[in-house]
Amino acid sequence: MRIFITLMFITALNTTAAETNSDKTPLPFADMSNDLFYEQQMKAAPYFNEDTQNHRKLNIPALNNQNEGFKSSQTINFAQPDWHLRAFKGNKEIEISTSVGRVLTIEMAQDDKQVFYRYRANNSSFNELFEPWSSSKIMPITAAILTAKQQGLNSNFSVGQYSFADLITSVHSYSEQDVVKDDSNVIATYFANSVGRKTITNMLQQQWLKLPNDKISLRGAYGSNPLTLEQNVWYSGDKQYKPSTYQPSSEDPYYLSYRCETCGLTGNKPMTTLALAEWLKRLVISERDSTTQLSNLNQKDVEVLFFGDPQSTNKKPQGMQAGVSRMLANAIASALGKIAEQQLNDSLQVKATLDSSTNNQWQIFQKIGWGYSGTRSAGEMVYLAHVQLNDGQDDRAFTITAQTQAKGSDSDKLYEAGRKMQLLLMKTMSELLTR
Repeated sequence: MRIFITLMFITALNTTAAETNSDKTPLPFADMSNDLFYEQQMKAAPYFNEDTQNHRKLNIPALNNQNEGFKSSQTINFAQPDWHLRAFKGNKEIEISTSVGRVLTIEMAQDDKQVFYRYRANNSSFNELFEPWSSSKIMPITAAILTAKQQGLNSNFSVGQYSFADLITSVHSYSEQDVVKDDSNVIATYFANSVGRKTITNMLQQQWLKLPNDKISLRGAYGSNPLTLEQNVWYSGDKQYKPSTYQPSSEDPYYLSYRCETCGLTGNKPMTTLALAEWLKRLVISERDSTTQLSNLNQKDVEVLFFGDPQSTNKKPQGMQAGVSRMLANAIASALGKIAEQQLNDSLQVKATLDSSTNNQWQIFQKIGWGYSGTRSAGEMVYLAHVQLNDGQDDRAFTITAQTQAKGSDSDKLYEAGRKMQLLLMKTMSELLTR
């Protein structure tokens, strides 16, 4: 079974062993301390399938008789207003309470003419605003790829003294071993400052996604300072481009402070599950659906986000494959291999289950985001991902987005957010991967 998942989650959790969510369902890993859960599950380096590292393809499975309820791209008609109403119409909701979190999935398949989709959410939560934290960093990265192509550069261009692909890896891995050590925020802020927030927000609205909520935007930053370069020049071959990079971020006329008069409690980057999943989904299908393709970008251009440097011989995960956290892998292994929760602490068992359940053909691409919000008095976590699985029998593909929150004045609510996220992922994967 080949499955693509583009997934985003935001959660917040309490952290004592006896904790439960509002549905009185015990939260996962309740017997693990906060610090251990954070290090071994939330922030852990991702599972990585070395056998597929050279397979730089984002495949979509063929439409089959199990794809009931799928609508063609032509039927949804993404170019026209209110496309989301046509996309969701008549589809069964995901049966997970919003007390656990918001969740949205976009399953996909294709025939020889077009791509088909099935959009589902729980309790119509797909249009509710929240702060995306770091999960939205794929947006300035995408806008940077588009800008580079418009300037005649290839997608594997250099940014000052750095490779663009290496910067993408650093954004996702948070690793001290990567080129910009352990500071994803400065890189994402640099790209937002270089392409401009008006460009990104316009892509969310009328120029690309055509989202139904006009409050969705990206008008903030991810830190106080952008990446500092020896020379602010992008180049590939004999082509060069010198971006007009705002520094500080507030010099961007489209920038808003976090608590601006019109920002509300969600801050200056309000997103929805639909906004995040739809953005990543459109990159996944890229050339396959001309109705949603970004002009000037081909499949190879966007794959640098997912796979990193195409010329690299590095055996470690790159691009979105380097995204930290093992929570989605836990949920997939639990659903496919029927692993008990206590076995999810065993990394060898989880990895072996992923391998055996998918004919050793699986890849996970992800971006997490989290934090404690004093504005909302809540711990929150965001999870954005895309997954490929294949068991040689039943190919499937989907994107998924979700959001959760744990209210309270204690900053340890962030750990509760993590446990609640794990519960949400496990419930969602159980429903989606079991036929």
